[in-house]
Amino acid sequence: MENIIDAFEVMRNKGEEPDCDEELSNRIKWLENEIPYMGFFHEIYSCEDPFGYDKRNI
Repeated sequence: MENIIDAFEVMRNKGEEPDCDEELSNRIKWLENEIPYMGFFHEIYSCEDPFGYDKRNI
């Protein structure tokens, strides 16, 4: 959760609009699914598409 909050804080400090890139989207997905940060070793990730993510509107 700290990484998610930090990402938004950095955007705010830079004067940027909130945006959810692939890295932030994966962190949110891990939190929603209660996956520890080792995330890529969880069965929710596919070997064929390990970095696939859904674009989020924030």
